[in-house]
Amino acid sequence: MSAPFRAIIRHWRGDLPLVVAFWVNGVLLGLVVLLAWRLAREPVERAMAAASPAALRTALAGAMLAGILLLTWQLVGIWRAASAQIARGRISGWERSAQLTVLIGVFAAIDRCVDAVFAVAPLFSP
Repeated sequence: MSAPFRAIIRHWRGDLPLVVAFWVNGVLLGLVVLLAWRLAREPVERAMAAASPAALRTALAGAMLAGILLLTWQLVGIWRAASAQIARGRISGWERSAQLTVLIGVFAAIDRCVDAVFAVAPLFSP
């Protein structure tokens, strides 16, 4: 198994230190993805405007699925890392704060997903 794949699995299982799970895989990776999207947004929108409706639907569905999978991986890994530290008796308040942040992230993600579904729903109607 390759090192990046092991790191992905370790995060998912909550085996990483909470500081790494939260700040590196949560915050830093989130900022990198956001920056990449900001840089790619205009060229992607131009390409999508010229794409067929079927290609557009496929690209949108794929992008939404990728975002949901990434966010799920981030939030589950952070939650599990915090829970693992709590189980080891390392309760400093930071663990519960990280879990509260995950809960807020879940509700924010649900809100964004609902908005996105309503925004793209007309593209999927016959």
